[in-house]
Amino acid sequence: MIILIGTSQGEGLVYSSGWHSILNYKRSQQILFAETFLFYTIKLCLRMIVNKVVASIILLIVAAVNFFGITSTPKVIIEIFFINLVLLVLYVGISVSNVDVTNLSHVFGSGITGIVTDARLFFRCFDDFQRMAIMSNTIKNPQKSIPFSIIG
Repeated sequence: MIILIGTSQGEGLVYSSGWHSILNYKRSQQILFAETFLFYTIKLCLRMIVNKVVASIILLIVAAVNFFGITSTPKVIIEIFFINLVLLVLYVGISVSNVDVTNLSHVFGSGITGIVTDARLFFRCFDDFQRMAIMSNTIKNPQKSIPFSIIG
């Protein structure tokens, strides 16, 4: 409805109050969107800051271990391996009751032999990588012989 000259005050009041309520609704929507955006932005920024702080602390720990020489590095790698192993066993132990075996039907497409072959290959590669890091302090001229042994 368009306000015409000479209309009654009631129609103009209804018209303006209608627009007022529509604009208030839009303004409240904008405030809600702004607050939601601000909340998730702050949450994301805090998560990023925490991740960077934790990564920096881990980097400083690795630098400190390497500062004291290569002889202590294998000990630390073995300790980290056992910590990871304990955490993995704990995670599997807690989550095994929630596993639905029907969801694994497409994983076993090549049969159990395919899974065992892939697992063997993965663990063999990881074991070789760990062995290189652990034995690096007993190798003569490791800067030359390790790259040569990796290439072939």
